Amino acid sequence: MTLMPIEFRLLEYLMERSGTVVTADDLLEKVWGFFPHTGSGDIVRSHMRNLRRKISSVTQGREVIRTFPRRGYRFAA
Repeated sequence: MTLMPIEFRLLEYLMERSGTVVTADDLLEKVWGFFPHTGSGDIVRSHMRNLRRKISSVTQGREVIRTFPRRGYRFAA
């Protein structure tokens, strides 16, 4: 499994906040560097889908990144 730099930063940011729901706006600001309330949630969803696909082989399919609709994402190790 090879992560792209943005996928690594996304995973790292979620892991540092393990157990906490992180909003898409927060991810866009902290991981991508967008100004607050700019950027598209589609960017987050697309990268999250790719990240989950890549780490599923390591986690034997176990869901380690959970989506909370209209709230955000949480890493649960």
